[in-house]
Amino acid sequence: MEFGVSSLRQVSVMARRGVQGVIVGSAMARIAEESL
Repeated sequence: MEFGVSSLRQVSVMARRGVQGVIVGSAMARIAEESL
């Protein structure tokens, strides 16, 4: 029971980080294109 909950939390945290990484990456790509 505890292991399932902890694993679910880790998955949700990693998913959030993944989404944030994609957003930050796209934003940085836009800034790089504009600066060039």
